[in-house]
Amino acid sequence: MKSHLLKWTGIAAVALAGAGALAQDGADSGSAAGTVKISKIPTLNSVKQKTPTSFNAGVPPSRAKDWGVFDVDFDVKLDAKQQPWIDEMSATFYVLMQNAKDTKQPYSFFQLTSRYRDIEKGKSKISAVLIPTAMSRFGNIIGLAVEISVGGKVVDASDVRSGDLTTRKEWWKDTAVTEGEKTVKRTGYLLDRSKTPFGLVGYDDYEAEIQ
Repeated sequence: MKSHLLKWTGIAAVALAGAGALAQDGADSGSAAGTVKISKIPTLNSVKQKTPTSFNAGVPPSRAKDWGVFDVDFDVKLDAKQQPWIDEMSATFYVLMQNAKDTKQPYSFFQLTSRYRDIEKGKSKISAVLIPTAMSRFGNIIGLAVEISVGGKVVDASDVRSGDLTTRKEWWKDTAVTEGEKTVKRTGYLLDRSKTPFGLVGYDDYEAEIQ
């Protein structure tokens, strides 16, 4: 089957050039640069998880719903002479799904920005979760990306992709992908982990979102 992305048009080249400029800005962000490094993001075939058993008492495993759980590990490294904390940090998650049965608008694009405060030096986690209705209705996840920002500057980013996105680096900055005529932006489906049943699972391992 021919890729729908061959029909995506727009200013992809300009977007990629802008992405390079943004990356340069992040590298020049002073003391914030280099303090946060993403160490692990999930593979696309590992993000599907069932509703935690403790929240599904009495429900047969066969009826437990599927969620998309996007856990991201990161390291905070600060100079020993500095206070071993980052006052505030934000993370933006991007998810793209493809529904092969929809020939008009097969792509669904989700975006979520969460903010965190008082991030301690060392290893930690952040997470976003895609609710079950999205998982069952909008097809397969073909792209996941996350950007971490400190002081308003992107200090690190990472992504995984497959299918139509395989050769599209920094696809989340490409308006031909995220705003193309084949794509629908959907809000309210991608949530911070704390707003889902997973929020109380391994609570101390994750940074808490600022409400």
